Amino acid sequence: MLDWAVHCEILIPNLFPAGIPWRPLFKELRLFALLTLLDRGKRQSQPDASFEAALCRAFGILDPVSAPVAPLTLLADGGAPGSDYWLRADPVHLRVTRDRLTLTGRPPHLSHAEALDLTEALNRHFSQEGLSFLAPYPGRWYLKTARPEPVLTDAPQAVVGREVSLRPFGGEHATLWHRRLTEAQMLLHRHPVNQVREEQGQLPVNSLWIWGGGVLPPAAPAPFASVISDEPLSRGLACWSRTECRPLPQTANSFPEPKKSAHLLVLDLLLETFPERDLQGWQDAILKLERDWFRPLLAVAKKRGDIHWALHAIGAERSIRITANRNDLWRFWRRAPG
Repeated sequence: MLDWAVHCEILIPNLFPAGIPWRPLFKELRLFALLTLLDRGKRQSQPDASFEAALCRAFGILDPVSAPVAPLTLLADGGAPGSDYWLRADPVHLRVTRDRLTLTGRPPHLSHAEALDLTEALNRHFSQEGLSFLAPYPGRWYLKTARPEPVLTDAPQAVVGREVSLRPFGGEHATLWHRRLTEAQMLLHRHPVNQVREEQGQLPVNSLWIWGGGVLPPAAPAPFASVISDEPLSRGLACWSRTECRPLPQTANSFPEPKKSAHLLVLDLLLETFPERDLQGWQDAILKLERDWFRPLLAVAKKRGDIHWALHAIGAERSIRITANRNDLWRFWRRAPG
């Protein structure tokens, strides 16, 4: 039983850029509210290596390797995963040079009509293997298999902007998925949608990123009274656990008064910013978080004694959880290592 009136768990992905000392960078950017939250709370290292693993762990799904991201996000997208095995099969662009292959991410400006045309072609090609593609959103595609055929891959956010292997899959079904991916890439290369996109100077969808496979587990008791998020996996977990889910406000100043219980707030503005590839874009996003969220949250936390905050900050090289109440935040002599 919680010994405070309101507990707010805040998840923030991509907070710590890889290979860059975070404290000098945060000072240079004048992120004083964020530094206060990081310095004065009680600090714990966390085992989660990814945002998806941390989010699933918050809902009691403890195995990051087999976290069923695909059926959970399908729930958020209005689908009905049932008891079938689903994978994410997201449309991506791979940049090919003479000696390397780089994942650039989702091709921009992909329309719903283009996504439907491409997935219909994939369904015709793979129908005899019992594969079924679904594209409820242009950038989020799903793949249902006739039987569970797990494959080990990272989430695309973890590898965007980096060199990837020609054979990205692991696990006992890796050879099967490598063959399927090669066939899908050949089909996509020849498809009229991509030919038109290239003529218009747009990046084609020349590959799929297969990841996040699993079966929807039995619903578990809700660990939170509400989830405040626009991010698909957190909305899917809320739906799965029958938890109230509310959209994320523009700023903390328009944040609804939390009721007495535990609440999850997901600040995903940094999720698809990649400091290794676009440091300026990442800096712009974190400055917006400082202005719209960290400063107002710190002001409320210092004022109210009935709120306990837990900030789960996830980065490429570290994941930490900071817990703090009003008394902690007034302890100006504390400074976190790092």
